[in-house]
Amino acid sequence: MAIVPSADFVAALREYQPLLQRVARLYCQDIDDRQDLFQEIVLQLWRAWPRYVPQAGTKLSTWLYRIALNVSISNLRQRTRQPAPLGLDTEAQAVAHAPTTGPDTEDCDALYRPLAGYPKWIRRSYYFTSKTGLTTRWLTFWALLPTTCA
Repeated sequence: MAIVPSADFVAALREYQPLLQRVARLYCQDIDDRQDLFQEIVLQLWRAWPRYVPQAGTKLSTWLYRIALNVSISNLRQRTRQPAPLGLDTEAQAVAHAPTTGPDTEDCDALYRPLAGYPKWIRRSYYFTSKTGLTTRWLTFWALLPTTCA
């Protein structure tokens, strides 16, 4: 059984469609996202329509605008929590899935193996000094820096 919206709802939607589309346009730059948002606004308005009670001194447009605004803000929050995934081209995928072997990796393994029992910062410091040739005086200075500076 299909639920048919009331004639009042359809008339209100037609009258205030430019207002609702303006709200969607403010919150979505992409046309497809804007259409999805507009559809979500209409769906939420349709769900809330039976609870709408006209009162003296209030406008229907204010009620519609408030629901459209709340739906748009919720949609924006969802989109900012979950950024759109970026597709990698085939070359970037090949680099991302490349095996981690090579002279640098073998070098790291050879340096880290004897230091396996030491804390991570000591292992990194040892590797850093062996690669750069800095003295232990510089190493001490570097190790004492706060983590935000290192």
